[in-house]
Amino acid sequence: MILAGVLLAAPSAIGFTAGTPFTQMIRDTEAGYRFGFGVVDSTPRRLLPGVSGEWLVRGAWSVEAGAHYQRFGLDTRTGNSFLFPKVSTRSSTTGNAWSLPALARVHMALLPRVQLVLGAGLVVRVLSQVQERGARTEVGFLDPTPIVTQFTSSRPDRSPAFGAAADVALEWDAGPLRLSPRFRLTRWDSERSTAEPSSVRFGRNQAEVLFTAWLRTRARQPAARKWPDTIEPGLLTGPAPGAIVDVRFLPRWSAEGSFLTRRFESPQPFATYAGREWNPALLLKGRPWQRGRYAASLGAGPVWRRASNAQFRFPSFTSSAWVPGGMGVTAAAGGEFRAARLRWRPEVRWIWFNEPIEQYLVSRRPRGRVHFTLGITPAWR
Repeated sequence: MILAGVLLAAPSAIGFTAGTPFTQMIRDTEAGYRFGFGVVDSTPRRLLPGVSGEWLVRGAWSVEAGAHYQRFGLDTRTGNSFLFPKVSTRSSTTGNAWSLPALARVHMALLPRVQLVLGAGLVVRVLSQVQERGARTEVGFLDPTPIVTQFTSSRPDRSPAFGAAADVALEWDAGPLRLSPRFRLTRWDSERSTAEPSSVRFGRNQAEVLFTAWLRTRARQPAARKWPDTIEPGLLTGPAPGAIVDVRFLPRWSAEGSFLTRRFESPQPFATYAGREWNPALLLKGRPWQRGRYAASLGAGPVWRRASNAQFRFPSFTSSAWVPGGMGVTAAAGGEFRAARLRWRPEVRWIWFNEPIEQYLVSRRPRGRVHFTLGITPAWR
């Protein structure tokens, strides 16, 4: 009842959002079975417009609810190879996807006029205006003349998808506006939908980069909490950039969560295989030498691999590709020093995976590689 009362009140801010996905909404699949085949190729859409409202609950806490829109499309091909009559189908499907998030948010003060906002909650996805247009071709055993039938069908979405979302944002106070770059992760409950054929699989993990401009509609805004001085979030720069959060639990020991991202490209005999790789990692870090504002650091831990926007680039067309994930280990060695109220962290990182990302292709890369990174975080103490 308290939440319903908050949402019925006027929002303290209205946000207008634009963004881009880093993962595929619909997975490309290619399946062969004993007497036939099935292929699904998705058409990526890169724009995610939306609108949101934020309601102040108490102190640093607020609730956000809104709607995001994404247009999607896919091509399917199915058929049988040995049975008669031979039947093949080619079709194109388009539709609208609406994501309706409801997040609880907490505001933390980082710097003057800059806040870190953490959010988590539920998301509902509803598909609308899903239409399939295609042709069915049938060839008989005695009469080889193909019979082509054009068809159009609409599928209502009778079972919306539900997901859990986590949101990280930086907000800059710019007078009547709050400008906020954001990163959101969503885990969906299912990869199926009643609005799509049974061969279509939705990606269960969804990553998005968003930018929201919040327009203040009420004078009272969430009051940011003081950030704990043992937690230092920041950026990783270098050929493979990323982000870092360092949590100090002892004077010389800390736990670090970070990720690196890079573009990969692998030439193949008839196409170029390219995409973006993500490497989130958890490291236990120690400082064997520490004096004043300078320290040496060593760390190690597990690392994971995910890929997004993977494509096969042929001379005449581009096809999306699916890349399996992986797990490995990482080790880091470097130093730390404080300057200009920031902590600078130059490091050398070694990453080793159980399989290279191009494991199913003709040309393979080594399992291990080295990255040179420079981490920059606030120096709270």
